[in-house]
Amino acid sequence: MSKTLIYLVGFPGSGKLTTAKELCKIIDAVIVNNNLFNNIIFKVVKLRNGEVTDDLWEKIFAVRENMLSILEKHYIKSKHYIFTNELIDGDPYDQRLYGSVVNVSKKMGMKVLPAILHCNSEELVKRVQLEERGQENKITDSDFAMKKIKGKRLFVPEGSLEIDNSYLSAKKVAKKIVDTMKDEKLIKASVNNLTERTRG
Repeated sequence: MSKTLIYLVGFPGSGKLTTAKELCKIIDAVIVNNNLFNNIIFKVVKLRNGEVTDDLWEKIFAVRENMLSILEKHYIKSKHYIFTNELIDGDPYDQRLYGSVVNVSKKMGMKVLPAILHCNSEELVKRVQLEERGQENKITDSDFAMKKIKGKRLFVPEGSLEIDNSYLSAKKVAKKIVDTMKDEKLIKASVNNLTERTRG
């Protein structure tokens, strides 16, 4: 199985990090959680009403780009990589984030497998309120989370693996992802589609 960069995309509470941890029980992988980038800033600044200004997002993007350039030079060649994020369809900033991960995957010589986790609103509300999320500095206010995603759709790159995980365990989701990774033809088609999308 070729080394792969798995990009887990989903709304808060959709199970990105939980799925990433389950994946690590099956494959030898490193998790690059989106909070690694954001919390470097969020832990040292005061946000008004929890709002992040465009200027601050740009600074976070610069932190992310620097960390990715370090990863590109010092990644562990024997491991797969798992990125997690919430990417919104039509959002230019999120398109840049996605493009930066695709670019670093090429430099690392890894195939990319975007895995989109679709979870219904009722389940999202339940999961966001779970106590363990608070220990990981994640959103735990379900009203805030639902307001944040209202009317929005996830960005789904062409060739993505889409999974409705509303009632699936993270273990089963991880198995679906690994089964797709083993299908070299499917991942190759996905990578070709990603290349065309990021050029345009």
